[in-house]
Order: sequence, then structure tokens, then C-alpha cells
Amino acid sequence: MKLETPLSHMDKQKLYETTVNVSFNQMTASKGFKKVGEEAVAATFAEYKQLNDKNVFGRFDKRKLIKDLKRNV
Repeated sequence: MKLETPLSHMDKQKLYETTVNVSFNQMTASKGFKKVGEEAVAATFAEYKQLNDKNVFGRFDKRKLIKDLKRNV
């Protein structure tokens, strides 16, 4: 989509802020469960299962990290 007139800096900033706010606006799990019901519970379990299957969560030994990374842990 091409705009007829270019966006000003303020328009770009406002568009960015709105996009970020919409993207990161989430409700708590319990609120979602109450609002949507069992479908929300099933979706949450599916998401956690996917994270678990991909080994997203885990432990690491900080002694094995290089010095630069240790400072940021």
C-alpha cells in the first residue's frame, strides 16, 4: 500500500507506539480462562507443550560460560 503523502516523524512515532502497544497487550492466563473457557486452557497447554518439546526451558552451568557472558548473567 502506497500513501499519497509521506508520514511525518510524529505520525511515524505514533504509528510505532500504537503498533507496539497492540502487539504487547496481553491478558493474564486466568483472565483468559474466565473469558474464553476450556478452549483457552487447551491452547495454553498446547503452547507449553510446544515450548517443552523444543527444549526452550532448561538449566545451564554458569561456570561453563565465557567471561563476557558471565557478566551479563
